[in-house]
Amino acid sequence: MIARIFGSQVASQVEALTRNKSYGKISSKDTLDLLSQQKRFDVALIKLFDRIHNLQTIRAKSPEKALKIVKETIRYFVTICAYLELPIAEQQLINLCYQNLSIDPEPIVPYNFCNNVGK
Repeated sequence: MIARIFGSQVASQVEALTRNKSYGKISSKDTLDLLSQQKRFDVALIKLFDRIHNLQTIRAKSPEKALKIVKETIRYFVTICAYLELPIAEQQLINLCYQNLSIDPEPIVPYNFCNNVGK
């Protein structure tokens, strides 16, 4: 139905962003890994802006879920911004993470998005 209404390219992008796969639900990290391996940076960009929206509405989540989202964002999505040379989006993500939650910054091992490109 998506392909019929919006075209095959949009349908392909939606499929790439769908975390429920035939073999089970995959994590955001796994989705990003797949996108980087396939060099689908256009779709990674959509995922990135979806994450910004998720952070803007994070107060609807439980504190535990919100903390998980923030840590995941810092570890994976901020790195993608740096790789794609999107400093404004990178700063927006960082600001939203710390603005919406009262957490003590802790060392988070950065995700090496670059190492997965084209694998």
